[in-house]
Amino acid sequence: LNIDYGSYIWLSASVLARYIIYKKAYIEGKTVLEIGCGTALPGILAAKLGAKVILSDSKKSPYIFENILRNIKENHLTNVDILQLDWGLFNSAILNCQPIDVVLGSDCLYNSKDFDKVLSTVSYLLANNLMAEFWMAYESRRQVKIFV
Repeated sequence: LNIDYGSYIWLSASVLARYIIYKKAYIEGKTVLEIGCGTALPGILAAKLGAKVILSDSKKSPYIFENILRNIKENHLTNVDILQLDWGLFNSAILNCQPIDVVLGSDCLYNSKDFDKVLSTVSYLLANNLMAEFWMAYESRRQVKIFV
């Protein structure tokens, strides 16, 4: 994977989008934060279903935010905000984040060196939004062997 991995729609984003459709009655009117959004398929779908959405990603690649803005514009969405959020860094963006009902994450656990950062970010968000839920889809990209 290279720096532009956020430019792809991974299978897990499609799976999470299907789950959002399944939960569309629940998601309407909720405030949703998508972490590591990349192309933002799940978050944009949640916005189209009536959620107030915050799309977040790292600014490591300038193309990610350009693509997010284009996707918001092409979908005629006014209920979407963008937030620069680096996993594991607790700056003013995350410390001052508005109350969240649902945290979305599709394919955020692709690199084991980032697991602690992702999980600490999600833990912080859930600890500060006690009724919030975390919806995640994950795609395993390596063969798993079981040793007995």
